[in-house]
Amino acid sequence: MKLNIIEVFDTLNKAQSVISAKVGNHQQRVSYFAYALANKLGFSNEQRYKVFIAGLIHDIGALSIKEKLDAFEGTGDDVFVHGHRGAFLLSTFEPIPDLAPILYYHHYPWDNGKAREKYPDMPMESQLIYLADRVCTVTAEYSDAFILTSIPGVRFYLQENKGEHFYPPYVEAALELTEVESVWLDLVTGESFDKIVHSDKSIVDISTNQLVKLAELFSFLIDFRSEFTATHSAGVAKTAEKLAELMHFSPDECKKLLAAGYLHDLGKLTIDINILEKQGALEPQEYEYIKSHVYFTHYLLSEISGFEDITTWAAYHHEKLNGNGYPFHITADSMSLCSRIMAVADVFAALMEKRPYKEPYTKERILSILDVMVKNGSIDESVVKVLAENYDLVENACVTAQEEAKKAYSRVYEII
Repeated sequence: MKLNIIEVFDTLNKAQSVISAKVGNHQQRVSYFAYALANKLGFSNEQRYKVFIAGLIHDIGALSIKEKLDAFEGTGDDVFVHGHRGAFLLSTFEPIPDLAPILYYHHYPWDNGKAREKYPDMPMESQLIYLADRVCTVTAEYSDAFILTSIPGVRFYLQENKGEHFYPPYVEAALELTEVESVWLDLVTGESFDKIVHSDKSIVDISTNQLVKLAELFSFLIDFRSEFTATHSAGVAKTAEKLAELMHFSPDECKKLLAAGYLHDLGKLTIDINILEKQGALEPQEYEYIKSHVYFTHYLLSEISGFEDITTWAAYHHEKLNGNGYPFHITADSMSLCSRIMAVADVFAALMEKRPYKEPYTKERILSILDVMVKNGSIDESVVKVLAENYDLVENACVTAQEEAKKAYSRVYEII
């Protein structure tokens, strides 16, 4: 399938902007300014787009808003760690190769050339992202209307850090850009950013298997913010895929449903982690707040061209056949079989998990809860029947996926 890969990754920034506009805007600004620098330096079209994507996701390894804000400020226990994590997460996604090393080194200063001697595998694009990242931090304190007044400060900052922190030829290119007002106004309006996002260069061909890998990457970013949610999307995704297989869906449909399962909680990126990790029952206002995550899953996925089916399959997982679900209160006639499978998979995986407030439920209790939900018109009887008749197969698929996700979670947090 054809996919606008920049459009896909920009959904992460849109999600983060709901919690912190500073974080979401920062990724876009770094992306555009790095692209403008690459253009000034005479990079090829391919190199410019690689730098653009790298800028857009340079802080992808900072899994919490606090970590992203620390990365923004260039502070924290170890400012390099989020780059190392980002490189690890990206290393297996083939359609955008060579980005992992850029992310790995994007906070390493030039150190008057010693960095290249010490780290011979450090790509020069990482130095471009580093410079763009720091420049965008310097300008962040200025309101959009006064962005041009930041230019003297930017020039001073670049000249002061030339050589020690930044590669001198890149500094010279950035200094030349300080003479071009439109670059800085584009930085805050996003006008040129949007044009780049929607250009033909951002379209890539990916296989269904690559789509699944991309969705799995997103599930790590969604779930790995907390050990309590670290395995959820994997369990839902593999449960949904197994149910689809047992219901004789085509292999391609099963893979797309697997991808939708990995993405079904994308909207949780807009939810404060303290609510997700709350040990006890939610207060009524907290429950209403957390319900919004499904709306944002729909909102974010609907921004991606070609994701129409995946959007509804993923975003309707809290809808009920009787219309008492949320956030759209649709009824049975608007819920496809894939959406019904996802709703059952989400309940099943949640009941199988250990949460701060509960232990995993037994088979008997899970089937009893599902039966009650069928009888009150919440979920699809035919899907639950398939699950019950093949319980051990479905359970094994869910548990195996959860265990693999737990191992991946541990690997990510072992990275230093």
